[in-house]
Amino acid sequence: MIFISYAHQDRSSASRICEALTNAGLRPWIDVIDVAPGDSFVERINDALGRSSYLVVLLSSHSLISSWVKREWMAALATQKSVLIPLRLDCSEIPTVLSDIRFIDMVSNFEAGLRELVRFFEGEKSIPLDSQPSILPGSSGVLRSLTRRQLRLLTQECLGETDLHKFLFDASIDPGRIRGGSLHERLIDLLHYASQEAILESFMEWLAIERPRCIEAQMKIVCDEQLWGLPTRRGS
Repeated sequence: MIFISYAHQDRSSASRICEALTNAGLRPWIDVIDVAPGDSFVERINDALGRSSYLVVLLSSHSLISSWVKREWMAALATQKSVLIPLRLDCSEIPTVLSDIRFIDMVSNFEAGLRELVRFFEGEKSIPLDSQPSILPGSSGVLRSLTRRQLRLLTQECLGETDLHKFLFDASIDPGRIRGGSLHERLIDLLHYASQEAILESFMEWLAIERPRCIEAQMKIVCDEQLWGLPTRRGS
């Protein structure tokens, strides 16, 4: 699920983003739609945050002084279970704690930023592996069938700090090239780097060899999690 975090002054922008994601077949969560009359606002927010795989936070002069918005993105950073995607709506200074995270610029061209956001989520659906056949040992063949999101979840569950340094050493990657203030952020950056450098398949091969038991234990869990498709509304 994709949680949209925003200040009420930016509701119009948030609604446009929610509509674009929904039209792309994705599953956004936004309070004005998903908190029904009679619901506890706090309980619904906490539940949605706990179930979200992504948190899209709209950064603006309004949201940067909103205690609610800060609480939401701080919760995402603390749990390290959600991918945080900042969208910059104006030229306000980005908080230091978020400065390491790549943001989508919507200041100069909102529609272009919106298309970039949708492309990001579309890219999460499948792994762009080389079309040439390859021989991968053991369970790495199964890893080839995962979506990008499922591979990310598996990586988060099966790679600790020591494992990350092992892979960087084995793959001759400078540790300074992988950025992030937490292990979660560095693993996300590693996956982006592996995709950009066309070594994603090599990473999966390494993962299958080094962490076979964890992969076997976590595979069914990550494959059973639902993300794509529209949410079921209460009472529908």
